[in-house]
Amino acid sequence: MTKGPILTNFPYDLDRDEGTLGAPSRRILVVEDDESVREVAVDFLADHGYEISEAEDGEEAIGHLMKARAFDLLFTDVNLPGDMGGLKIAAEAKQLQPNIKVLLTTGYAASIVEDSGSNNPTADVILKPYRQVKLLKMVEALLGRNAPKAQSSDAPKALGPKTSQDD
Repeated sequence: MTKGPILTNFPYDLDRDEGTLGAPSRRILVVEDDESVREVAVDFLADHGYEISEAEDGEEAIGHLMKARAFDLLFTDVNLPGDMGGLKIAAEAKQLQPNIKVLLTTGYAASIVEDSGSNNPTADVILKPYRQVKLLKMVEALLGRNAPKAQSSDAPKALGPKTSQDD
């Protein structure tokens, strides 16, 4: 039996989750002032094949948007410290990167109504606390990819106290 050549530059990562095989890496900017919530979202999305940049406030987020190559998605908390909340970041992001998709998150639904204005982009919203699988499904839908099958380790985790809003 003849053996073929050994592949040293194999172009596929065989350790990737099957839901991300063959899919191009998408870039997401995560903006969240609560470090523990940000870390969980960043790690979870990175584990599902996304290239992640993170910021804890509006100023840092705008810095990423101005100097980095284009992001596919901005995932930002609405209520952030300082003068620039998530809606202002989203509006600025759309000016800097017109093709960027926006996903907002908040624990206070009323905050979106109070802060909204005619110059703010239309965006999808995921209310806190949210399940990681719900976040992944929303991200996948916004970016036009099929969500990978949820693994048993994904289902029980939530990013905050459980409420009746959980799916």
